[in-house]
Amino acid sequence: MKSVQEGPPWAPPRFARDTQGEGRVVKRDDLDRLLHDLAHVDGSDLHLKSGAPPRWRVNGVLSTLEGPPLAPKDTSELAVAIMPPNIREIFEAKHEADFAYSVQGLGRFRVNVFCQRGSVALAMRLVHTNPSTVAELGLPDVVRRLAEERRDGRRVRVNEAHGQSHRPTLAEHVHPEAPKPLN
Repeated sequence: MKSVQEGPPWAPPRFARDTQGEGRVVKRDDLDRLLHDLAHVDGSDLHLKSGAPPRWRVNGVLSTLEGPPLAPKDTSELAVAIMPPNIREIFEAKHEADFAYSVQGLGRFRVNVFCQRGSVALAMRLVHTNPSTVAELGLPDVVRRLAEERRDGRRVRVNEAHGQSHRPTLAEHVHPEAPKPLN
């Protein structure tokens, strides 16, 4: 997988004729491969929009992958192919929907599908299932104590200011309920 700076080129999704003659269907293999590559480089987000090649975020830096731009039909068919039927109804009514997408052997992704300039776009974020420890993140011990803090029997929640970008918060990285050893 290659961003403009490094790696092999990305191949756009391939389409195949449905054997029942119901039109074209998107193969998920290319998307799943791209998501595996995203996880392999410790990336967090994948952005797909028409008129541009895919982009991913690695270490906070958004990079464009080499390859042809996606056509409006590519992003639309890809979104419909991975969207659960009940979510499809919401998307058709509101032109935006959120859902989870799972990749066997990799994990889950939080997906936001939306309409942008008359075409469908997707933003996918890897949901970490094995939170890092305070030590693995290189954080001071005060952060661990904050993650373990309780008020009225409830965990203290750390949020971003309203309107800020969607960055992983402390709660996504540190899981004090099942702590790993802090070496």
